Amino acid sequence: MRDQPAVAPPARGAIHDLGYARYQGTRRAPSSNWLVIARQQIAFAWSTWWRWKLALGLAVVITAIGGGILYLVPGAGGDLTVATTMSFYRLPAFVVSMTMTSMLVARDMETGAFAFYFSRPVRPIDYVAGKLAGNFVVMACLLLAGPVLLALFRIAISSSWSATTEALPMVAVVALVGVIASLFFAVVPLAISALLGRRWLALGLWAGYYVPLTTILAIMGQVGPRSIAALDPPHALESIAFRLGEVRLPGNGDTHPSLAAAAIALGALIVVATGVFAWSVASRGTAAVGASS
Repeated sequence: MRDQPAVAPPARGAIHDLGYARYQGTRRAPSSNWLVIARQQIAFAWSTWWRWKLALGLAVVITAIGGGILYLVPGAGGDLTVATTMSFYRLPAFVVSMTMTSMLVARDMETGAFAFYFSRPVRPIDYVAGKLAGNFVVMACLLLAGPVLLALFRIAISSSWSATTEALPMVAVVALVGVIASLFFAVVPLAISALLGRRWLALGLWAGYYVPLTTILAIMGQVGPRSIAALDPPHALESIAFRLGEVRLPGNGDTHPSLAAAAIALGALIVVATGVFAWSVASRGTAAVGASS
């Protein structure tokens, strides 16, 4: 019987993905996820002129005008000038809240970004902390940096040591009020956005709350119990600034609520808004595809 020729084994080939490249960058711990989200949020705010850049320009103009008044009209009215000028910084902060913050979380929900954010290892707490931190930095650049610079400028142009020591406490006052105001403008629009989940609904509710509703509360505080005005965040912020800084408006009487009422109202509002924001993100985020717990 003739030997049969050996059959060669089939050739085997390997397919290589020439587009693949191993990641060589920095590997971060999962605990730093919130910081990555915060940085992305700041970059997103800076990406177009009509979000953060426009508001920063308005804040710079307000700071320049306030500094000019302090320089041209020096004297005992410095605290009054600083405290009064602080209220104007809320305009650029409101611009940012309307163009970005109040629609931020709802935008992620509508575009399906939650399925991306909450794929492992990103957790709802990372999203909440990152968005809060990023938006706090954005708001602090408007509501904290300018007033503190004005208070420091007032110290720089003081004509005597006694005037300098009298101006020092106002730096701490404006810093505290700036932090509280930044927290309010960062967390309340985010809470509304996360709760409703629709951009234009969230924008409308935030605008309706901040403009007509708080104005009605302020008017009710003028004609009725003054403590009602503490429910108006701008009035409450002014009350903390004026009362801690021991600043008195010229003319008739004091129209601001008490320091205790203003502090309690703002503190409760910020705490409740933070809780609503965290709960809304957790309930929606854990339901997303591939979400981590």
